[in-house]
Amino acid sequence: MNSRRPLFWQLYPAFMVISIGSLFVVAVHFYLTLKQSLVSFQDSTIKNQMSLVDRELSESLYQEEYKIVDKNLKELGHLFKSRMVILTPNGVVVASSEGSIENYPNMSLNQEILSAMQVGEAKSIRYSREDNIEYAFYAKALRRDGQVIGVLQISRSLKEIYASLWNVYFKILAVCFVLAIALAVISWWVARNLSRPLEKLRYQALRISRGDFTKRALINPLMSLEVDALGRAMNKMAGQLKKRLQQITDDKMQKDIILSSLSEGVLAVSNVGKIIEMNHIAHKIFDVPIEQPYEGRRVQEVIRIPEIEVFVQSALSKNVAYEESLKLLLDDKYTFLNLKSRPLVQPSGEKTGIVIVITDVTKMKKLEDLRKDFVANVSHELRTPLTSIQGYAETLLNSSEDMTPPMQKQFISTIFKHSSGLESMVNDLLELSRVENETGAEGAGLEAIEVQELFAEIKGRYLDLAKEKQVVMLFEDTEVVVQGMRGLLIQALSNLVINALYYTPPDGTVKVFLTEEGGFHIFHVKDSGVGIDKKHIPRLFERFYRVDEARNRREGGSGLGLAIVKHIALVHAGEVTVNSEVGQGSHFQFKIPVRKQFIN
Repeated sequence: MNSRRPLFWQLYPAFMVISIGSLFVVAVHFYLTLKQSLVSFQDSTIKNQMSLVDRELSESLYQEEYKIVDKNLKELGHLFKSRMVILTPNGVVVASSEGSIENYPNMSLNQEILSAMQVGEAKSIRYSREDNIEYAFYAKALRRDGQVIGVLQISRSLKEIYASLWNVYFKILAVCFVLAIALAVISWWVARNLSRPLEKLRYQALRISRGDFTKRALINPLMSLEVDALGRAMNKMAGQLKKRLQQITDDKMQKDIILSSLSEGVLAVSNVGKIIEMNHIAHKIFDVPIEQPYEGRRVQEVIRIPEIEVFVQSALSKNVAYEESLKLLLDDKYTFLNLKSRPLVQPSGEKTGIVIVITDVTKMKKLEDLRKDFVANVSHELRTPLTSIQGYAETLLNSSEDMTPPMQKQFISTIFKHSSGLESMVNDLLELSRVENETGAEGAGLEAIEVQELFAEIKGRYLDLAKEKQVVMLFEDTEVVVQGMRGLLIQALSNLVINALYYTPPDGTVKVFLTEEGGFHIFHVKDSGVGIDKKHIPRLFERFYRVDEARNRREGGSGLGLAIVKHIALVHAGEVTVNSEVGQGSHFQFKIPVRKQFIN
């Protein structure tokens, strides 16, 4: 728990203690001074009285005219309102201002009497049990020709002095109370004036710490020079901090823009293995949520891939560039990454970490594998007809004289058939290449196509083939107009219809129709043919893939027709799917968007 208090509640009690303490000291000093003054005044008065009595009665006392002395002393006592007693040197009272002298005991042993006999004048204070009052006793030796002829004692009650002092004391208390209130108000005002500017500066510092630079500390002419200087310094500091923070923000934004514009992932790691920076591509590659905090956390806490942690540790242990390729199983799929690290070196030459550039080469790896497979497939597909052509041609060259014309015609016919197959394959490869490289933007290459006319053209092309195969072709009437590339759509639907005709037995049907669903126009090609085993469907649209190798070669197919259909669908930002069961026929669905959506 914080026991510190605000500055106001530190200054205000301090001012109050100092003010009231000073007031108390002044009051006590005034009281003591007044008391001393009253006592001194009384002492002076008594001395004057004693001198007057000495002048008036010393002669009569010397002549031992005690009655005259007693009478005159009573008159003087009444005049001075003091109790006076004159006694002989041996302590016998011979005159009194009050009452009879016979009631007085021997007073030779009184302290003031003894002192007066020795030094001339003396004073003592005693408490009277009879009157329950404290008295001050003054004594003076009365001399004649240097000889002590008696002692004058004057007693004065201190009650009046104390009463006067108490009266003054209560007045002092009243004045002190009023002054204390005044001092409390003044102390509050002074403490507030001292603490308020500092409090405002504290609030200003809090706003600055929260990033609010819109307000400045107000400069009051009544402020002290120190507080005024502090306020001006804080305002200047706020302005400088705002500029520097804006510069830092701009630099960070520019850095983020640069990092986000990179096609590679970037990961910066400190010497202790904690992440400094990671761009969104790295987030995507390592499947780290973009909102997940990563700064200051260890790599293995954020990227839970052991191979990455091993690479980071290896790169940190080296002071040179380091590169490695990794094959990772992420989300049940293999991902190929190329990682390159470089040391992070300060201008002073100190290494503070590493920066890792992550390149996802999965697509390149797949393309490389596809290229290898494509070359292998093309080589395999070309080798068979070329071998046949070469064999038949070689036989014709070497044995033409021994061969009958019908046999020669059969050999030439076989060579022509295989060369036609080669021509068809080459044409399909060229067409596939053209489709894959087809480009366009919104509205570029697209046209409004009446589907009914599209169906009529395809029906006219393959009506003879359908009659030859004894298959019924059914095209549903429609008035729908689609947006697409006419030539490519005709080719895609033609390939699907040809496949359906070849794989549908006699008396079967091939049905072609159009529906609309989920923002797509869907061309349906449905046949009652032999169907396709489910194990072949995932690879059905690959180049050169054949479900029935022997029949496909017999029919002269190149194995590229469905691959061409797939790429035509992609050109239109669509897709092609198939549902099929063995013996139940196949149902191909070619989808293109309803609106003018177009991709490369």
